Amino acid sequence: MKVFYTFSFLFTLLFSPYLWAQETVRLSCVTNPLTTSYQITESQENFELLVYHHNGVDYLPLHSGVITPNDLPLLERRAQILKKMGSINKIPFQKKECKNENGQWRCLKKGKTQLNDLMAVDIYFSTAPKHVYDNSYSWRITETNLSLRVGKENLTMHLPYYGDDCQNLE
Repeated sequence: MKVFYTFSFLFTLLFSPYLWAQETVRLSCVTNPLTTSYQITESQENFELLVYHHNGVDYLPLHSGVITPNDLPLLERRAQILKKMGSINKIPFQKKECKNENGQWRCLKKGKTQLNDLMAVDIYFSTAPKHVYDNSYSWRITETNLSLRVGKENLTMHLPYYGDDCQNLE
């Protein structure tokens, strides 16, 4: 029995730093069916935004709003640039670069960040929860935006999440 307690103490002493280093999920946005997901985790040092395009880069969110035939070449050019991000990205933010006020996340990372084959500058991520009312029915939408600059192009991936598909987990 004495050996058990000694082993338990040594195990706790040796591995407790790893237990403290775990990350806590603060935001989870997942569509159903799966398309693009965002997750913000918090560690002792920073926040990290996970961007995951479940079906690959050919299905990443590219535009929100009205599209005309004249817009197609612009959208194709932007798609080719954004595809270089790849399907999975982890974007670290210093704690001072992110704010969560009343369920609205705002994270701004200034400077260059390598996202797989894409060199991005000034990455901005935001969420905006909204309630939509139509006569006697209402629902919640969380608008998300991931914006970045590549060369002279300002690119934004806008995606709405409905109901509980996007949640703050604090």
